[in-house]
Amino acid sequence: MHNLIRDYMLAHMAGVIAKYHGTDKITQMPQKGAAREALAATIIEPWFGPSLRVGTGFAIDSYGNTSPQCDTVLYWPDVQPSIAMGGISGPGLFPIESVASIIEVKSTLTKTDLIGALDNVNYGCHGLKMKSGSLIDERGYQAPHVAGDPYACILAFKSVLARDTLEDILLQSTDKWDAVCVLGENGGLYAREKVARKIAGPLVVSHDTDEERLLAFSVTQRDSIQHLKHRRGIPSLASYVTDTDYEIDGGRPLCPEWEKAHTDAGSGDLGGAKKLFTDGKMTPQALFNIVILYVRADPDYAKRFEDQLAGTEFQTVREALLKSLARQ
Repeated sequence: MHNLIRDYMLAHMAGVIAKYHGTDKITQMPQKGAAREALAATIIEPWFGPSLRVGTGFAIDSYGNTSPQCDTVLYWPDVQPSIAMGGISGPGLFPIESVASIIEVKSTLTKTDLIGALDNVNYGCHGLKMKSGSLIDERGYQAPHVAGDPYACILAFKSVLARDTLEDILLQSTDKWDAVCVLGENGGLYAREKVARKIAGPLVVSHDTDEERLLAFSVTQRDSIQHLKHRRGIPSLASYVTDTDYEIDGGRPLCPEWEKAHTDAGSGDLGGAKKLFTDGKMTPQALFNIVILYVRADPDYAKRFEDQLAGTEFQTVREALLKSLARQ
């Protein structure tokens, strides 16, 4: 533990709580709500700086789905900046591939508020679909472009719920949330522990001071979000504005042949991808991307690809794959 960081951040969280109480004198409810939602962002921002931005608006996907309005959206501007509606201060549209976390903010948490907030973050984080992207990771080879939903969170500054009631509702909804932070004597900090993509059960992190709950809430998000960033890719924005998606590295329209080639490759059959390649409909980089994606997901797949790419026409792709695997 580094006491200087801890002491500074606890003081920062105390300031956030003091500013929250300072909004009590605001009589206009929309303005009061906006001020308190902005405070939620200041809990997370110190850990990220300019690499992560905070906005409010709607998460969207390329299949036409839109989330309920999100109080606080944490997103990576280098993956895709938000699309501002109504000017720079208006709500934003956030392609789901760029969304790191969605936080529902509540001034006073009631049972109805909690159930509604759980449904909202669940749909925004788990109900939207990500589409094809392209990502070369720090080791220099193709990484899966979608690996992990945004972090689904709720922050409440106080609650009228008994702690037992709060925990009962959370236990009945463990597939909807990742972290819930409730301040006040009836509150607590709850984080969902994930092991091998399965829920091991809600983990009660803290029933200590409000400042410590906020600090732990921010750190829990920071660590989870950092892992997500390294496993995300750039969205194919053509799919958001046209009926045709495009393969990023080749600029060629996706078609049923491509979709089938991807599916067959996942089962170990490269026949469709090889035909597209030899017909000039798939670039060497695209064929490489397909194979390395499945090799990384299933090491046994590597034992089969070399025989299927034995021809001289596949020599460039085969050598690139062998070099990539040697770096692992």
